[in-house]
Amino acid sequence: MNDDEIKSLKTYSCKYCKKNFSRSVNCRYHELHCRPRKPDDVGYRHDVQFGRGHERNGDFEEIKQGLDHLFVTYRKKLTHDSDTDQLQSAFKDALTVLQKEVAVRSGMKYYFALKLTFRKAIDANVITEPPVVLQTDPMRGLPGNNYENDLDKVFKGILQQIDDFESNGSGWVAHEFQTLDLKIVTYTPWTS
Repeated sequence: MNDDEIKSLKTYSCKYCKKNFSRSVNCRYHELHCRPRKPDDVGYRHDVQFGRGHERNGDFEEIKQGLDHLFVTYRKKLTHDSDTDQLQSAFKDALTVLQKEVAVRSGMKYYFALKLTFRKAIDANVITEPPVVLQTDPMRGLPGNNYENDLDKVFKGILQQIDDFESNGSGWVAHEFQTLDLKIVTYTPWTS
């Protein structure tokens, strides 16, 4: 890619310093540290550098965005096999996205949707069409959450759904993990 192509990808601009970003979440996170602050504000850091272009967001790509960023969907393309270690790694990669999103939202709920195919155990040519989509229960995201533990629970829940699909004499076995979507919805937490 040449410099012009790279610049054309950076469509989000900081409203304070006009620095450009290719991902809206990176721009919103940057704006938190860039906005003018009072001189006595100890939360302000002059040395914060974010959005230099090498953050990969765990290879999750922002694919949809709702009104005023209330709803965002990130997608990670998977390896098109049934390797559960690779699937677990994909869930762990979501940690970066969740940490950035919770920094720019007062509160959020998130869940995952795994798109995969199953094949018949007795005939490898019989594959589910269209692919099956398994969704996790919504989780609450707040600053200070232990997202590593939460992601581990979510991954175990998905494995249980796969086991449930394969059991009960169905004859189906997991064939290919295709995509993993992370869906985030903003909400205002109750204050007490």
